[in-house]
Amino acid sequence: HAVEENEHKAVVFDVYEAMYGQGFKAYFMRSLALVIAMGLIFITQSYFTATLLKTDGKLTWRDTKYMLKFMYGYKGFMTRQIPTLLAFLRPKFHPNDDDTTELLNKWRAELGFNLN
Repeated sequence: HAVEENEHKAVVFDVYEAMYGQGFKAYFMRSLALVIAMGLIFITQSYFTATLLKTDGKLTWRDTKYMLKFMYGYKGFMTRQIPTLLAFLRPKFHPNDDDTTELLNKWRAELGFNLN
C-alpha cells in the first residue's frame, strides 16, 4: 500500500493547487491546516499513549520519561518528522520535490513487483 501511495503522492496536492492556486491565501490555508492537524495528532497520540500505558500498568514516571524520549527526544519518532514538516511549509513546496524513485524501486524489488 505504501508503494502505491508513494507512486501518486502529489495527486491531492495538485488538485488542491488546481482549486486554490499557489498564492498567499492557498499557502496560508495549507500551512494552517498542517499546524492544526499536527496539534490534533499530538493531543490524540499523547492521550492514547497515556491510556495504553495506564492500561498496561506502566504509567509511571520512568516509563513516561522513556516514551517521551522515544517520541520527542533527539531522533525520536516524532522529532524525525520535523524536516519533512518544515519542507511542507515552504511556499513553493511540491511533493515531487522529494525524489523517492530509489525508495520505490527498492520496495518494488523487495516485494517482488514488476520493475518494468
